[in-house]
Amino acid sequence: MVRDKMRRYYFLLPFIAGLLICSFCLLARAESWANDDYLSLESYEHPYRYFSQTTQLTKKPTNPIEHNLFRLGEEFVAGFNAIYQDDIEKAIEHLKQARRIVPEYLHVDIIIAILLEEKGEVAMAAQFYKSYLLKLQKLEKGFYPIAQKFIVGTVNFSMPGYNDAKETIAAKLSAAGVDIEKISPYKEQSRLVYLLLAVAFLFIIYLIARIPTIRQFFYRLKADLNRDKEIWICIFCGRENANINSSCYNCEKSR
Repeated sequence: MVRDKMRRYYFLLPFIAGLLICSFCLLARAESWANDDYLSLESYEHPYRYFSQTTQLTKKPTNPIEHNLFRLGEEFVAGFNAIYQDDIEKAIEHLKQARRIVPEYLHVDIIIAILLEEKGEVAMAAQFYKSYLLKLQKLEKGFYPIAQKFIVGTVNFSMPGYNDAKETIAAKLSAAGVDIEKISPYKEQSRLVYLLLAVAFLFIIYLIARIPTIRQFFYRLKADLNRDKEIWICIFCGRENANINSSCYNCEKSR
């Protein structure tokens, strides 16, 4: 008798199964949406508000780590203020400065990438996406033990795993014709490198100037360009001499 009653409701089984399948699909889709939060600028308004509050302190921290985080916050806030003013170039400069102060704070890389992509500079954006992925991988592996809590705690969304983020970003860039595997992460040349190059260049110029043949070339050029009829220029030492002198006053060589 019980079986007879149950048979009356057998027709509902496909309907119930359909509802369960739809529920699982919606949950999976919701999780996918949540995992893509890191690709939206709006998701980073939470750290913007956080840094806005922390940088309003009247006294800057003296502890080196806290001081750097404070400076990071200042540049982050300045960057977002520039975004709100539609000054993207200025925003990117502030965010790059924030990146220099605390390179581990990978959220800055993704924000710069989004801004560059919106500007149409997809190739440059890809470099920052790649940088973000490498830092995310290091974060997963525990390479940022000190900064990890700060990185995760300043956003109000679940950070993606490295593999999921790589797949999503790779598909996003592939649609724009960019292969993430062929892209190098963004790296800034250190100012020290430019300084060393400048010193090396000046040193080379100095060495060249010390070679007699090179020096005479410049002295001869100086003599050829001389327009003063009252003097002549020695091609051996570059000294100016009065026309009445037949030999150089400095090196005593004939003109």
